[in-house]
Amino acid sequence: MRFLTNNPRVSTPRSPKRPAGTSGLKLVSLACGLLLVLAAQQRLNSEEARRAIGALMADPAEAAITGFVATPASLGQPVITNDLLATIDDNAPFSDDEQAAWFACFQACEDDESEPAASDVTLSQLRAQPDVYRGRWVRVRGTVRRVEPVTPSTNDLGIDSLFRVVVQPRGGGAWPIMIYTRAKPPATTPFEAQATGLFFKNVSYRFADGVGVAPVVVAPEVIAGKPEPLTSVAPPKAAEPPIEFDLPAPSVGKAEGVSLGRAMLDQLGVSLESLDSVRDRARFVRADRAPFYAVLDAVGRTPATQLSRLAKTGLDDFVARLGSPADESVRARQVAREVLRRGEENAYSVAPLFDPAHSLHGELMVFDAVVRRAVWVEADETAPVRGYYELHAFPPDSQNLPLVFCMRRLPTGFPVGDSVRQPARLAGFFLKQWAYSTRRIDADNPGKDRRQFAPLFVGSAPQPLAAPSPADGRPGWLVGAAGGSLLGLTAVALLLAWRGDRRYEAATLARFRRLAAAPNDDADRADPGPDAN
Repeated sequence: MRFLTNNPRVSTPRSPKRPAGTSGLKLVSLACGLLLVLAAQQRLNSEEARRAIGALMADPAEAAITGFVATPASLGQPVITNDLLATIDDNAPFSDDEQAAWFACFQACEDDESEPAASDVTLSQLRAQPDVYRGRWVRVRGTVRRVEPVTPSTNDLGIDSLFRVVVQPRGGGAWPIMIYTRAKPPATTPFEAQATGLFFKNVSYRFADGVGVAPVVVAPEVIAGKPEPLTSVAPPKAAEPPIEFDLPAPSVGKAEGVSLGRAMLDQLGVSLESLDSVRDRARFVRADRAPFYAVLDAVGRTPATQLSRLAKTGLDDFVARLGSPADESVRARQVAREVLRRGEENAYSVAPLFDPAHSLHGELMVFDAVVRRAVWVEADETAPVRGYYELHAFPPDSQNLPLVFCMRRLPTGFPVGDSVRQPARLAGFFLKQWAYSTRRIDADNPGKDRRQFAPLFVGSAPQPLAAPSPADGRPGWLVGAAGGSLLGLTAVALLLAWRGDRRYEAATLARFRRLAAAPNDDADRADPGPDAN
């Protein structure tokens, strides 16, 4: 009996070698994919990524404060001692070692009868920076979903009952913030609320689907009602200089046809006639010295926080006066439209400040902006002050054109230099449209610098909104480019490996299928089967 393999007409073809490098490409692609996953996982666990995700998931008001990292200098001192703070463990249940720090927070809430300077925070901020916020005043806002009575452990403060308030933070999300308070909140849930208290820790707790982590805040009370708009931390009230003038009522200035800012300057002893003599869209000249230093001296005695609040009260009057176009020109209509748009956002518009048709000398305004330059300017010997700080601020609607603020002082820790990036709230009196050199060559006059116009304000001091993250200086675009390149290499490697497999199948497997389908008489005779005679 002859077998099929011995048939001279039928031979088993040798399998061609798989294309060189195919196995190596697969290994490379798998390794690249693994590295990409590990890099993405590490990136998502970073503080910067948590803030970015928190800002993306939060509402727009929260996003404005989520994008920055807080520092101890921007939040003030903790109200309990460092020894007690050291006993607190994050991402763990409550422990007996934390009892002293726990009740010290309640004692601090009872002792502090004044309204503390608190920082508005989100869940992602408390989760990302517990050590920075611990023991400091914070303000949380959201929807109360549950109120539960809690029996505390034995203590020397006489606290025999507490309430645990579970809050869904503004912006939604599945993870709560837990507020512990002695004052009984409204029993009917859900309701909008806010609370100012001391951040204690991120506590781990069990729930139906596993284990979760929630920030814990100790607060004197939970205030029901729609929360006020988010505001950033302001300097402590005790650090502010005393108010040395009677605040004019906003309605008085409006009734007299005078803006609130000009009414205030008049009460502070600044000559309004000298303000009107200032020439716009021009360099700072000798005639501008008297009104400039008069406003600088008067405003230097005014608290920055008070100046900001007063500027907010004059916003409606500002929008009413400038929200209607002065004429039918395209520019006038655009400026009026921008004033109304920003007014709906509860903010001043910078558009009239760059328009020569508007005379706003003495106008009191406030902006949330990013300060990119803060330098000390030494005054000459004839000036009534030794000097002042010059800040270049960029509000979101300035189209990368600066507002220049001259201020007597800076808060502790405020960065100084020609290249800074510090978010701040700046309130001040508009002095003039100042023409300054930009260090760019004018195409029409090659021998001269190009002149740029900037609104010039005189204020008291900036209010830091937050400190920029050190991680913001990282070349994020390089990380993204590297990740994209790695992903592209992985895709190319997989494509080459797939093409190699297709060639292998065409050269080998398809040939076997053709041989199996073709008739072979000799093969049939060679192996007739067990029933053959």
